[in-house]
Amino acid sequence: MLFRSVQWSTDAAFSAAATDEMTDSVAALTSETTHNSEAVYEYTIPAMAQGTTYYLRVAAINDVGQGPYQATTPPTQIPRTATVAISANAVVLQTIQADAMTPVKEAAHSLRVLWEPPRDERGDAVSQYEVEWWFDAATEGDAARDGQVGTPEVQIFELLGQGGADLGGTFQVGWADQWTDHMDAATLSAEGLRKELEGLPSVQSVFVEQLLQSTSQHYYKVTFTGDAGNLPYTLEGNVERLLPASSTFSATVPAAWSADAQEGALPASYDSAVVTDLSASSPHNLGGSFQYIIKQSQGVPLTTGTSYSVRVTPYNDMGRGPATYSTPASLAPPFQKASVPTNVQLVTNTGTQLKLIWNAPASDGGSEVTKYKVEWDASPGFDSLEGQPSFYHEFITTSAGDCAASPCFYVMRSLEQGTPYYARIYAYNTYGYSDDFARSSPEAAAPTSRPGKPSAVSVAPASATALTVAWSEPENGGGAPVTKYWLQWDAEDASGVLDGATSALYNVHEVQSILTHADDNTVGGTFRVQFGATATATLDHAISANGLKAALQTLPDVGEVDVTRSQNVDGFGHRWDVTFAGQQGNVAAMEVSTHDDAIFTKSTTLPGSGAFASDSRATATCSAADGNTVSCVMVSKEIGRAHV
Repeated sequence: MLFRSVQWSTDAAFSAAATDEMTDSVAALTSETTHNSEAVYEYTIPAMAQGTTYYLRVAAINDVGQGPYQATTPPTQIPRTATVAISANAVVLQTIQADAMTPVKEAAHSLRVLWEPPRDERGDAVSQYEVEWWFDAATEGDAARDGQVGTPEVQIFELLGQGGADLGGTFQVGWADQWTDHMDAATLSAEGLRKELEGLPSVQSVFVEQLLQSTSQHYYKVTFTGDAGNLPYTLEGNVERLLPASSTFSATVPAAWSADAQEGALPASYDSAVVTDLSASSPHNLGGSFQYIIKQSQGVPLTTGTSYSVRVTPYNDMGRGPATYSTPASLAPPFQKASVPTNVQLVTNTGTQLKLIWNAPASDGGSEVTKYKVEWDASPGFDSLEGQPSFYHEFITTSAGDCAASPCFYVMRSLEQGTPYYARIYAYNTYGYSDDFARSSPEAAAPTSRPGKPSAVSVAPASATALTVAWSEPENGGGAPVTKYWLQWDAEDASGVLDGATSALYNVHEVQSILTHADDNTVGGTFRVQFGATATATLDHAISANGLKAALQTLPDVGEVDVTRSQNVDGFGHRWDVTFAGQQGNVAAMEVSTHDDAIFTKSTTLPGSGAFASDSRATATCSAADGNTVSCVMVSKEIGRAHV
């Protein structure tokens, strides 16, 4: 084989018009491109159209002629590399101002990054962008433009000729399983090594220094200025073609040279995001440029007033391009006015007062809220006083965090009863009152109270079993329309209860009753009555009212009593009604016994004249505190008259 033919075409059929060809001697190819003993030949095709798909094939030629073509694997390829960097000043860092679309909480803790695509994508469209941001006092401001994010990684390697012999031949440097071209060991400069390393897809940018260059020994210091943090790879070397044989590449260098090496470290605040959706419908796509809103760092909202540095890196399928730092180099989310108070409620307090209740704003704008302004007016436009609200009050907070966990409130006084008032409230910090106000819920309320007493209340018999009650509206309706009336009735006192009412409307003195009853007229025997710790003497089953009164008043705890006796309407026997005239309110219950030494209880047995026995029990029919148990009815306002 004397020659080889390499063809490339934009046409799969390799038509003449779309095809170019290179034919060169094997000797020429070998002298330039053989890398190992297997004689692998290479040819770099120049001046191809960037980003264009080419078909490629190779044929061998000898003295007899040209053999068949063999397609490459893969059969097509596109001339391309990693994209160039975004142009300087094409990455813009901006603050965000609160408006109808952006709440204060977001504006005070966010930054916007805008950027344009790279001017040259190097034959392969950008598929994503990486946005990085951090705060580091060491790199704040213009220092960020030095390409430093936190502490940069520094690695040092040595080339050493075997036995101290002069270095010759070529070698490669590897990073993340990617390799540079072969470089001349004797003449490689720091700038030459930098270009080779930055040509690797996984290396963003480096700064290279040549610490020592003798004929037999070289030291190179590589600072990774673009790749941030503690990097997961170590520089390695391919010395198969390094001369003399057995010369070495080592990333472990003597202490005299290794002192400059260091692991990279990210700032504590470092964070990043990858923007992959670049479609026209993406919120990041602004139609020719892109944006990303930075809202947090390490899961915490950006700190208002703290400057952050930002850079943007483009990626395509061939790797990543260099990073471009923002203009300005750093920026802080701005302090601004607080947002409006939250959970604002307007409630009635009294017939002439309203109460406004609220919680602190969702965001203080980065500056502590120190007061609130409450405004109220009978006009929904808050313009009753020459275009201004009729009333306002400044509510001063006493400590940070006021109105946050627990609500604050303000009472608006001396208002006109029944008149609706509108209320609104602003929050204030160092930068002024909030741009907007919070309306209350409901938007308006009227001071109201319970209505006064109905007037002209009268009652008259309607029939033998009914009464008619009539009335007029109260003089003071409480500021709200009267919609109902509450009508109650019951017996006036204990006498009504004794005549069958369920309870007494009002009774000053307690009334208790002692009853004896039986199925026929056979009641007989005696009984005793106990009140408190003492008891009467033996009493006849038919003792008179005066007799029972005299007996009860001998007991020290009874005091003055009035007693009446009547025939028991429930059967044979008597009922004694005892009114405790000497005491007010509830008193202890009387208890009875039919034996001198028997235990006193609320009910016991009296022996009859024959074998028949009836029981007698002491019961309280009404107590002085029992006046709330009444009959009642709800009457609509329109009636004004009720029959009971």
